Amino acid sequence: MQLPRGRFERFVRDVTIKEIVDELGKGNFSGCCSGIFGDTQGEIIFQNGEIVLAESMNNSGFNVIADFSARPDDPATVELSVYSESQIKLSKEFNSKFMVISEEKREVIKRDSPDKSRILKKERPESDKTLKTADKKRDDKIRSKSTPQPSDEDEIILKLNDSEIESITRDFRSNISDILKKVNLDHLIEIKK
Repeated sequence: MQLPRGRFERFVRDVTIKEIVDELGKGNFSGCCSGIFGDTQGEIIFQNGEIVLAESMNNSGFNVIADFSARPDDPATVELSVYSESQIKLSKEFNSKFMVISEEKREVIKRDSPDKSRILKKERPESDKTLKTADKKRDDKIRSKSTPQPSDEDEIILKLNDSEIESITRDFRSNISDILKKVNLDHLIEIKK
């Protein structure tokens, strides 16, 4: 998942998956709980004590929660970071495929949706569900293309020998203090004594 950096709260060790999830749920935790859950690494995002996003090495979304629920007594070592409401909103926006929605809730959403044409795809007949493969001729053309040619700048750099590179480096180092002064960054200059 692509997640914002939250405010670090604490490390939690020597707990079970069930204990940490229950504690964060009862405490209305909003943030990221990341670490080792049993034998897999994962991240769970809470919003006011409810799990809204989840990812593990093997699963995403509701499947992570189902996996963790199947083994609640596995040990967990996690790091907790607090998120603001805007950080949670961004997390949900950028990680929609990791949303925790059970199959039951998906059915409710489908039935109660006011505009079904926008949300649901038209169900295709079984005969249309055949596996389609890429065009072999097109695939061969793509493979036969040569690698891109180096640009003029790349060729110039490749033609430089070691003495020229050392000369350029020496000139840059001797002139860097003047450059920094011109752009008002002279406070970055270290004075050697």
